[in-house]
Amino acid sequence: FACDRLNRKGEIENLSVLLQNVNTPTVLAIDSRWGTGKTTFIQMWKHYIENEGVESLYFNAWATDFSEDPLVSFLGEMNEGLEKLFGTSEQSKKAWSKAKAVGKQIAKHGLPALIKIGTAGIIDAEKVVEEELSKAMESFAGDALDEYLKAKKAINEFHESLTRLIKLSSDSKPIVIFVDELDRCRPTYAIALLERIKHLFSIKGLVFVLALDKKQLGHSISAVYGSGIDSSGYLRRFIDFEYQLKCPEKKGYIDSLLSTLSIDEYFEKRKKYRELQYDREHLANVFLMLAECHELSLREIEQFLASINLAIRSAKENEFIHPSLLTFLVVTKNTDPEQYQ
Repeated sequence: FACDRLNRKGEIENLSVLLQNVNTPTVLAIDSRWGTGKTTFIQMWKHYIENEGVESLYFNAWATDFSEDPLVSFLGEMNEGLEKLFGTSEQSKKAWSKAKAVGKQIAKHGLPALIKIGTAGIIDAEKVVEEELSKAMESFAGDALDEYLKAKKAINEFHESLTRLIKLSSDSKPIVIFVDELDRCRPTYAIALLERIKHLFSIKGLVFVLALDKKQLGHSISAVYGSGIDSSGYLRRFIDFEYQLKCPEKKGYIDSLLSTLSIDEYFEKRKKYRELQYDREHLANVFLMLAECHELSLREIEQFLASINLAIRSAKENEFIHPSLLTFLVVTKNTDPEQYQ
C-alpha cells in the first residue's frame, strides 16, 4: 500500500476476508466507472493476497481483444503463469498440456448450440431454441451433429483436466484470477469472454475477479443483443457478487498529484513575491471545487492537472499566471468545449 493515495487498504483487507470464505467457483465484479482507479486497486489487491499466501494471476482483457476467441487469448497469456502456479511435477505438466490441447479444440469448434441457448435464454428462450433446432435439422445430413458432440466432449475434458490440476497444486485457499479492462473491450469480445469464464472455468477452487464499469458493459450487451435486453439481468447470469468501489476523497488525491508533478515545488519558489504567495492555494481550491462540481474521474483529474502544469511552466518565476482563471479555463475547455469557445 505504499502508493495507496485513495485509502483503499481497508476495502482490500475486507474483500480478502470475503475471498477466503466464499464457496468456489465464484465470480466477483469490482464495479466503478472508467478512470476511477480500478486497475491500481486490483494490482494492490493482487500483491496483498499473494503476501497472504493466495495464488493469483492477472489478465488484461483489453490488451488481447484483437483476438477472435478470448479462450485462445486467455490460455496464451496465462500459459507461463499457470505452468508456474501448477508446479513442475509430471502429473501437473501432463494435466496442463491436456487442458491446453482441449482448449484449442474448443476454440476451433466454438461453443455448441446448447451453451448458446443457455446463455441467451434471458432474451427469448423459446425463440432461440426453435432457431437452433431449425438450423440443426437443416444441416443434419452434414457434420453439424459430429461437431457438436466433439465440442461437448472437449468441454468435459477441459473441466476434468483443470479440476485435476487444481487438486494437485492448491491447498484449501482459492486460486484468484483478476480480469481487468473488460468494459473497454469491443462488445462481442467482452461478452464472449464472460461466457467462456462462466462455462469453461466454473471449477471448484477458482475465483474470478472482474474489474469493470457495469454501466458501460451494459451498453456493450445492448449493442450485441439489442436495446430491449435487460443488461443487468443478463450480467447476473455470470456474476455472483458485486462490489462498488467507494467514491474517493478527491482533496488528498489532488494534493498528492500537486506534489508528484512538482507543482508544489514550482509555487514554493514564488512565495518570496508577496503578490504571488497564495497562488498554490488558489489553484488547489478552485481545482477541487470544479472537480467535485463536474464529478471528474481520477484519470480526468490527472490529465487536467498535467495540462495546468504545462501551462504554468511557460511563465517566469515572478510573472502573474492568475491560477484561479487558468484552472477554470483548462477544466471548462475539457468539460464544455462549446462554452469555452
